Order: sequence, then structure tokens, then C-alpha cells
Amino acid sequence: MGRPPLWAEDMRARFPNGTFSRIAKVLREREDRTDFVREAIENELLRREALGNATSPEEPSDISSD
Repeated sequence: MGRPPLWAEDMRARFPNGTFSRIAKVLREREDRTDFVREAIENELLRREALGNATSPEEPSDISSD
């Protein structure tokens, strides 16, 4: 029996012009843009959870999901 997938959830997102070139300038060796985004999201989640700023799923988000 195989292992469960590491990346089971998928999301599309749009970014302002120039974001990808900014990311490319700060990538570490052998790191790709997806790795960078995953790490950035994980760090922000940990930061907000530590501050107690996590919202319940029922609360509306401040960020539009266009």
C-alpha cells in the first residue's frame, strides 16, 4: 500500500504583476516557486495562530477569492 499524498489540497491564486520576478530573486538553491509559496503560507499560518488571530471557517475572510 502506498503512502498518502503530501499535497492533497489544490488552490489557484492570482498575484500582482512583478510578484513572480520578486520571488525568483530570493529563491534558495533547488527551491522552486511552489516551495516558496508553501513555506510562506505555513509561516504566516503559524504566526497568526500564535497570535490567536485564527478565524473560524464560518467567519467571512478579509481577502477576496476572485
